[in-house]
Amino acid sequence: MCYNAGVIKASLAGLFFVVALPAVSRAGVFSTASLQGFDIYRSQVVTEPYVRQKYGALLHEYVLLRTDGRSSFSRRARTLKDKIEVELKEDGKLAFANLYYMDYWTTAGRAAYITFDLVDGVDAKDRVKFKAAPTGTPADPQGLLAAWSRYKELGRSLQFSAQLGLARPSCPAFYCTYGSATPELSEFEKKFVSEVPGVKEQLREVLNTDAVPERRAMAMYLLSYLSDGNEVVEIAFKTVSDPDAGVRGAALQVLSDITTYHKDIPIEPSRLFPILDFPSTTDRSKALGVLIGLADNPVYEESLKKNPPPRIVELLKMRQPVIHDAAFAFLVLLTKESYSRKDFAAWEKWLAYPPKPKKKK
Repeated sequence: MCYNAGVIKASLAGLFFVVALPAVSRAGVFSTASLQGFDIYRSQVVTEPYVRQKYGALLHEYVLLRTDGRSSFSRRARTLKDKIEVELKEDGKLAFANLYYMDYWTTAGRAAYITFDLVDGVDAKDRVKFKAAPTGTPADPQGLLAAWSRYKELGRSLQFSAQLGLARPSCPAFYCTYGSATPELSEFEKKFVSEVPGVKEQLREVLNTDAVPERRAMAMYLLSYLSDGNEVVEIAFKTVSDPDAGVRGAALQVLSDITTYHKDIPIEPSRLFPILDFPSTTDRSKALGVLIGLADNPVYEESLKKNPPPRIVELLKMRQPVIHDAAFAFLVLLTKESYSRKDFAAWEKWLAYPPKPKKKK
């Protein structure tokens, strides 16, 4: 059995791309997803039996509304989601409640999974430690934010029309999106390479003070075009305290590319561990992506064996594939073992008593 982080993450990226295709691209061929299961992460107050009894039927209705494709059904899905989240916060005295939905196309059909991301009130000070939402309106330095938006729109259009593949392109940044496969994309990348270093501080001002989360995320991606990878790492880690999950996701995506494709840039694994207990599934899945890259790097093998990520087996136990599959990939890459993905006892035992490294002759 041989696993490679790049291969694993490329396949996961392909899966996410298929799931994220907009409904209009499959007009007339919508397929109803079936709910395969739900998780609760993580609450001592709201239990699975409680959720199953109170919301079991509503969850199936929510899945049907999400997969119908008509705008009126999407609005009803959002209304139902809001209703469940508000009720959960009130009933369980929660500091945070979010219903995370993802569906997956498989050979057997379309499968849906739901995760209840919950934070008990007593855990809020430890699990919800984000900065206050910025309120500033900094200028767009050199029009780079607008250029990034056009670059992204062009890349997505080319990808949806099958003019770009799903494989990771090569690029001059520490995070790659669409590369420079066409003359138009190439012009954008040349602009980013030449202009980002000169307006680094202005981009950091956007990242730290702009009231619009999308602009902060764009600034994070643009800062990956700096030439110093260590500097990009530090900027990204500071950004994971942003109050918006999308901005935190941008920082973690940059770190994930670095651990997978720039293995010479050091990252202390334990800095990722707190993120594995962040409130949002998206945070935890992206943090696992960063750790997969570290697990595939011999430099970190011994330190990760001595100090494995806390809750990694708990994450493996999740039904949500975006979490379960990533936790499994991490464990396989780290341990080189072939235990079943459901053999939780074996994984727990290995992590508690890892084999001693063989002495070099």
